Amino acid sequence: MAGAVLRFLAWLAAQMWRLGVGIIGAISQWVRQNWKRVLSWLEKGVSGATIIHWIMQILGLA
Repeated sequence: MAGAVLRFLAWLAAQMWRLGVGIIGAISQWVRQNWKRVLSWLEKGVSGATIIHWIMQILGLA
């Protein structure tokens, strides 16, 4: 897994206070399974908040 994705996961863990353990866990699992897609978003300069929103929509959590 690329370093940028690991940094994103670390940042995501810091958002637990805002979104809750269950949502962060679901997003983290999705990121680990789809890390190449997340890496491509990060390389394009997409913000972490936008990525979270997109994944929540994919998972039906938004």
